[in-house]
Amino acid sequence: MNISSANSKIRTSLFIVFLMVTMTWSAGINDIVSKYEPESELSDDTIFGLNAGCDSVTRGAGTPIYVDPINGSATWSGTINCPKNSLSEAVSAAVASDEIILQSGNYHDNVTVDNLDNLIIRAADGASVVFDGTQSISDDMAATWGAADGSGIQTVTLSEPGWQLFYNYDEQVPARWPNAAFSDGSVFDRDNNWAHGTMSARSIDNTDNDGNGYPDVGCLTGEELYLDGSTWKCVDYGNGVMEDDSTCCGNHSGLVAAGINPVGAIAILNVASFRSYSRTVNTWDSITGSFTYDTVPNWKIKEHAYMLEGKRELIDVDGEWWFDNSNNELHYKTPSGQDANNLDLRVKTQPYAITVTNSDGVTIQGIDFFGTTINVNNCDGCSFTNSTLEYPSTSKRGLGIVGEDVDDRWATRFYRSTNTFVDQISIAYTDGTAIEFHGSAGQSNNNTINNSYFHHIDWSVTDLPGLMVSVFEGGRDFTFSNSTVHLTGASATLSLGDAPQIWHNEVWATGYLQSDGAVVQMMQEEQTDANIAYNWIHDTDKYGIRMDGPIGGSNNGRNATVHHNVLWNVSGALMVKGDYHEATNNTIFGGDGGKNHIIVLYENGAGNENSVIWNNAADSISAHRANDIWDNPLQDGTDGLNWNGYTEVYRQSIASGYGNSNCIVSNAQSLYCWGDNAYGNLGNGLSGSGVYSDQPVEITSFGTGLYPVKVATGGHHSCAILNDGTVSCWGRDNYGQLGDGGSNTDQGSPVAVSGSDTWDTTRTVSSGSGGGSGTTTNGNGTTWQVADISSGTGNSHPGQYMEILVGDTLYFSADDGSS
Repeated sequence: MNISSANSKIRTSLFIVFLMVTMTWSAGINDIVSKYEPESELSDDTIFGLNAGCDSVTRGAGTPIYVDPINGSATWSGTINCPKNSLSEAVSAAVASDEIILQSGNYHDNVTVDNLDNLIIRAADGASVVFDGTQSISDDMAATWGAADGSGIQTVTLSEPGWQLFYNYDEQVPARWPNAAFSDGSVFDRDNNWAHGTMSARSIDNTDNDGNGYPDVGCLTGEELYLDGSTWKCVDYGNGVMEDDSTCCGNHSGLVAAGINPVGAIAILNVASFRSYSRTVNTWDSITGSFTYDTVPNWKIKEHAYMLEGKRELIDVDGEWWFDNSNNELHYKTPSGQDANNLDLRVKTQPYAITVTNSDGVTIQGIDFFGTTINVNNCDGCSFTNSTLEYPSTSKRGLGIVGEDVDDRWATRFYRSTNTFVDQISIAYTDGTAIEFHGSAGQSNNNTINNSYFHHIDWSVTDLPGLMVSVFEGGRDFTFSNSTVHLTGASATLSLGDAPQIWHNEVWATGYLQSDGAVVQMMQEEQTDANIAYNWIHDTDKYGIRMDGPIGGSNNGRNATVHHNVLWNVSGALMVKGDYHEATNNTIFGGDGGKNHIIVLYENGAGNENSVIWNNAADSISAHRANDIWDNPLQDGTDGLNWNGYTEVYRQSIASGYGNSNCIVSNAQSLYCWGDNAYGNLGNGLSGSGVYSDQPVEITSFGTGLYPVKVATGGHHSCAILNDGTVSCWGRDNYGQLGDGGSNTDQGSPVAVSGSDTWDTTRTVSSGSGGGSGTTTNGNGTTWQVADISSGTGNSHPGQYMEILVGDTLYFSADDGSS
């Protein structure tokens, strides 16, 4: 198995695929953006001329309803020549099973489809249909910006609330500290563009002699007592407090040095590992650099990080903005001091363009969305296909709202829906999840996402559903297939409910803004009948595929199947926790983030006693998260035919000959042999009848700077590949087995194989009952031996080389005519 060569080919193929996907989607997005600018409307006289008599035209029952936002009219019937001018008007005229066909244009509808089963809403063939959830500040709102203040900030009063700002259809950054940008991807850099807490924990004596439930030993001044599971510890601060670490890291010198009073700002707090929350800052201590906030429901004592938003004082770089919800004033620092009145500035004013409720079998097809999305409730058999969505999901923090209800977030959403089919969609640039399916197993099930693309998902990761993920399903039997996901902020990427079916996907660059997490996350009850197969997962410091559960205690995760996946450069590629799982035919290589590639967890005396771990290839397979297999073996009878780097290094370096001698290459790159030494078998310079060693004897006579890489033992001789690619042999030489071109004299010490090509040390050497053989770097087999094979072609060179080629097969000769 030449992993090095395979890796090179895989990486080359992946790079080509990546370039193709990137170019394809970039072109598609640019095409979509070009559609956002509305076309010039025709004059009323022109429309009347083109559609003369439309006021009296009727549409037959069962015929499509046509919509043209430029040339249609609300009063017309909706025929192809007399279209309506909005989707709202078309839906009002529709009955169940109707088809609504949309002509090209920019739509600003806010439509509810209610009790209209089997309704089809689609773009006309070849049409470019965009639903735009934004309004132009100057054109649609007719608002005028005031003059810039001394900081270059301009203010405008909006006619209605707006919670996301765009300049030339590019999102502008909400005022924040520490600063970050969308343009360079720094919004996804938690290490450098978030602030960090000083959180540390100190172990203490937990003795409780007085029985009051608390340890007798108290904490130091400035510390708080905290129960970490079942153990009391002393910590720097507690839930509801953040103490800024000005020395930690990042592109800033701390909150005190920034001179910011954060009171009233919104803090986005990653204080629970894989969970983050938004809270208003209540108080500020500029001496200690700490602030307070209302407590959060989950809080852990590790890896705290935060950022601040929602205050005018945080505007300090071009492109930042803040909306004052109390008076509808928008504050903006324009690029390069330009006048905002001369810029194409738009604000998001609409969370959803299309809402479907109490309707089954509704189809939405071929429609694109900018700054808005869809919301589907209580639908069986709805489909959403062939759509590009940019900036669809947005937090309400822009309106000053904190601690959002996870069941009332503005995201692409399906609620209590079954048999949903989502296909060929692209979702990008979200402040929140990519897409959510809500409801219990009986309410949300058998939904599918296929052949879709998700990228730049969630730069704030706060107040999210479930474990806080990128793609969420609360029910069961979800299929996620043939899709691509990359550049995500949430700790977990795919959390898809009970028994998920996840096939043929590529996922990379995930979980940038929270600690812990996995690409495919399955909690205990979700694992039964899960099938995770044929996926490529790579280049992430999160777990790849994780069957999760509690640390310690009972784990009830059962019966997940994970097979034929390829993972590389993943921190803990495959975590198998629980029992009765099947992990087969997976290939894992590259960096591991300090964790084993395949973790078949056995802890606290339990785990995976009945799992099946077969036919996998990985550099490290163990029953521990990080430690090797020698002290953490897999349970008896659970594994077989795996290529495990922990054991393969020894399997390739030990050999036993039938002539009663053995050799092994140690980790220290030394060669030891033991057993019979009648013909110099042990290579230590001794030989003779009755001479043997029952202890390993080191062979040291390979030459300066040379050491063995692999060894093979024959009947009474042995050969080793050395680190410089050459081969040395020793022992019996009655048929020229040693290949030294000599007089067939036995050798008690290694002699170099003469005249041979340089050998590839990643390949193997073998020794037959009489002859030795190996593989040259050009792939040809080379052996040296007497020629006594009766068929084939080749040249006999006693004491040197012989190649035997029969058809397309290369045979190595030995003294019994076989190899």
